[in-house]
Amino acid sequence: MLVVTQPESETSVSLILYAHPFSSYCQKVLTALYENTTPFEFRMLSPDNPSAGAEFASLWPIKRMPVLRDGEQTLIEATVIIEHLDLCHRGPVRLLPEDRKQALRVRFMDRVFDNYIMTPMQRIVGDHLRPPDARDPHGVTEARAKGELDIHGQKQVRIIKSKITVNGNQISIEAQFLIPLSDHNITIPKIVNQKIATEIEVGVNATLLRE
Repeated sequence: MLVVTQPESETSVSLILYAHPFSSYCQKVLTALYENTTPFEFRMLSPDNPSAGAEFASLWPIKRMPVLRDGEQTLIEATVIIEHLDLCHRGPVRLLPEDRKQALRVRFMDRVFDNYIMTPMQRIVGDHLRPPDARDPHGVTEARAKGELDIHGQKQVRIIKSKITVNGNQISIEAQFLIPLSDHNITIPKIVNQKIATEIEVGVNATLLRE
């Protein structure tokens, strides 16, 4: 059984968080709350807690978690909630730098991780949290992989669009992309340069097994 605790306080708690700990976006807000031992009430969003789900839906009909209730104010989106905590419930640990240039860098990293790392991962998690009859039968989602491609000692950073398929305990990854030979200092001899393509098509097809 998963138990989520929150800091205790003798004063009344004005903060109510509607969330699920498996969500990376909810984890961001929980981290901010725990970092400053900020008192709050946690209302788990799960089929076992329908009353919390009904309150959540009434506060934010789009039903995207997390949602923070601060007195009469309702806040949505993890990044906004964290900045609200830093402004209105500030603790000893600053959640955003005072320097505006440094704060901009923090916001940049926040958006990169949310949009390009956690969002593709959450698609798979979200699919498994749905009722069995509401799941995508193929569990297909699109993602992008970033890394260094090393050919003949010439390294190039590439971002490759790929397709991830979840089927039972198998995760399949498929991708196709083109590599310009000039990117890796590969020269085509003039005598055959009309017969050899200047780009190579690469295909990836891998299967991972989950225990």
